[in-house]
Amino acid sequence: MAQCDLKNYDAQGNPIAKLVNFEYNDALGYSVPAVKVDGANQGIKHSFKITQDEFTNTSSKTLVNHKEYHYLALAYGYNNFKTYNPGDPTALDGQKEPFFPGRLNIKVYTGIPHIPTPENGGTVLNALYGFGPPITRIEGRGNGGNILDLTKETEDAILASPEHRSKNITYENGLGPVKIKVIDPLSIQGKKYLLKVLDTAATNTKTIRGKATWVLLDPTALPGEDDIVAISETDLSQPYEQIIYDRRNNTFLGFSIDLHQVEKCGPTWTYSNGLLNSSYVEPGAVEINGTEVSTPGNGLLYTKIDFEDPENFYLGFFQDLDGNTPLNWVRQGSTDDSNTPDWNSNYWNETNLKVFFDPQGKFVTGTSFYGGGGLVPYILTSSVQQYEVSPGSGAYIPGHNIAHSVAVSNYKNATNNTIGEIYTNTTSLNIGSVDIVITPDKSKWSRSRFLKRVIGLQDLIIT
Repeated sequence: MAQCDLKNYDAQGNPIAKLVNFEYNDALGYSVPAVKVDGANQGIKHSFKITQDEFTNTSSKTLVNHKEYHYLALAYGYNNFKTYNPGDPTALDGQKEPFFPGRLNIKVYTGIPHIPTPENGGTVLNALYGFGPPITRIEGRGNGGNILDLTKETEDAILASPEHRSKNITYENGLGPVKIKVIDPLSIQGKKYLLKVLDTAATNTKTIRGKATWVLLDPTALPGEDDIVAISETDLSQPYEQIIYDRRNNTFLGFSIDLHQVEKCGPTWTYSNGLLNSSYVEPGAVEINGTEVSTPGNGLLYTKIDFEDPENFYLGFFQDLDGNTPLNWVRQGSTDDSNTPDWNSNYWNETNLKVFFDPQGKFVTGTSFYGGGGLVPYILTSSVQQYEVSPGSGAYIPGHNIAHSVAVSNYKNATNNTIGEIYTNTTSLNIGSVDIVITPDKSKWSRSRFLKRVIGLQDLIIT
């Protein structure tokens, strides 16, 4: 029906997800592998939405009202002090059974689906499972691994402000930087709460550490009264959904909170004894008001483009083509050719080994719009200043030089080149959510540069 597990990795950076036990087979006379669980490696959840009967023999799997359904939750542990491999004589003393099932919670839970409308003289639900409340950000930054959308009132306040900003930002329901969702609409209290992150880092540090925690406060509590509603059960290093009870009276409040640090866009890597281990954010899903939306991976969450008139697609994007062509302006992939370095993929240098930013091209396939181009991170674009028309011709045409030498190297001479190397002081930590609006309302226009460069008889216009 559902599965969840800690989000963790082994010493080589591989996700600990699929657990295989080697079990002795009497008929064969030796141990054979058996998959015990294929974990999602996406963190712990404590609530699940079940809408289908997986054991019915009928054509419709929809749950039947007023019928009892029985469920069991099985916890399991993992221990792999050394990987067992029957084909390796040095690994025969490894862990044959890394998967260990729990034994202390063999208990059946019964649920009965029904329509709540007749209850209590007539019940009207103002939310459903998975719906999120509007959130107002007082302090902080980032998206918390969630898709964001500001309210129209917040957007108008930003545009109307002389500072072009709003100190308090309000997000649409379920589209805020903290995953807060309704679990039981009948238990919602209709109150406002204050969520505060606790960290012991220096006040001038902008990044919250993984070992930070959170506390939920009641802003209506009177001075001297206990205003702490709930305290986080774990730190921010792991995805963890916590069902919220008011600790002051043990009342179930009908919602859950999942607040955790997320991995940055691009690679995470370690280097030790000449070995480089790199990993990237796996494709997954984020939940928006009860609906799961797939994420491409590598830190990219979601992209879309909307037109006021869906029949008028007036905006296209400059196409990106792979290979040895000036149309290759996005440097995803893992191309590394010392003979033609102008077309190589962008990378970090780790002890003369290359760690590519987007080897699978997630930011290209995930952001491609009309025309075949799209929006990509600045440090993923070409830094080449000029391209030779043909090898040895001595004739050149202008390069893109988009991610210029401030962020990505464009250095090349006869004996050495570092084209595409992302400087160590340039990180992808600041790649955030963005909302770009093209409007005919000039009062809302932001300022932009318009440059015109004459090349022969042609005009190159850059805005």
